[in-house]
Amino acid sequence: MSASYERIMGRAVIDQAFGAKLLAEPEATIKGSGLEFTDEEMATLTAKLVARKATFESSKLTLQEALAAWGA
Repeated sequence: MSASYERIMGRAVIDQAFGAKLLAEPEATIKGSGLEFTDEEMATLTAKLVARKATFESSKLTLQEALAAWGA
C-alpha cells in the first residue's frame, strides 16, 4: 500500500478520536483526511475498515489494539 495508507493507519492508531471516526465513517473520513488514494486503494481500505469494525465490535480489544493488530 501507499505512504498515504501508512499515514492514515498510523494516525488511527495514535489518535483515538480519529480512529473511531475512521471506523464509524470510513469513506468520509478517508476523503476528509487530505491524503490521496487511488480508487482501488480507497475501495480496499474501506472494505478492510468495515471488516475491522466488525472484529472490533465483537472483541474485547481497545480501538488502538484492533487497528494495530491489523498490521497492514
